[in-house]
Amino acid sequence: MRLIIILSIFLTSLSAWAGTFNVWDRISIVDGILSIDSMDKPEEPTALCIIRNWKDYSFSADMRIAKAESGGGNIDTGGLIVSRVEEQLSYSGYWIMGCTRHGIWGAGSLIKSKFNVNAWVVFLAGVPRIGEWYRLNIDQEGSKISSYISDELKHQANDDLQKSGGVCLVAYNAIVEFDNVVITGDDIPDVGPSGYAVQPKAKLAATWGEIKK
Repeated sequence: MRLIIILSIFLTSLSAWAGTFNVWDRISIVDGILSIDSMDKPEEPTALCIIRNWKDYSFSADMRIAKAESGGGNIDTGGLIVSRVEEQLSYSGYWIMGCTRHGIWGAGSLIKSKFNVNAWVVFLAGVPRIGEWYRLNIDQEGSKISSYISDELKHQANDDLQKSGGVCLVAYNAIVEFDNVVITGDDIPDVGPSGYAVQPKAKLAATWGEIKK
């Protein structure tokens, strides 16, 4: 099954999405591209999430860091995608992040708690650059977690801490843009151009990019 997040779905299915506090004031859609602005919230990520009980699935999105806070310090700046998120603000799930402040890519597993605690973190090859598009992808098959950047496998881990959950798009002290968000898996519903479920035989889903034509 395949769920492609498109503009019409986003506008007609806001109840499916949950956000951090006042998130709707920090979100805009221009030419079919979703933008999340977290520039005015130091050390507070802005997240747009779908909370579901999905197990084995693939979550991917094109991500571009359009603008980020500058200066020194240890505050992260950039964007990330997170999968198998059990609850909003629970700080759980598998993630891939591009941090422009430190010039690194990272992946990890957040433990469910009210604190930002990672079970593991790895640094990935490459440097995220402001203004460039990257394709991020997290594949989950049982305890096997695979992280990709621009279709290149960067890391694989065996981890069964996060068994199921939804997805999040996140900006951290930055303006981050997302496009072509795709979720695929056996328990993911097919979605048609109007945002409604369609029969499996009719796997003709509109892509987000079609709206920009």
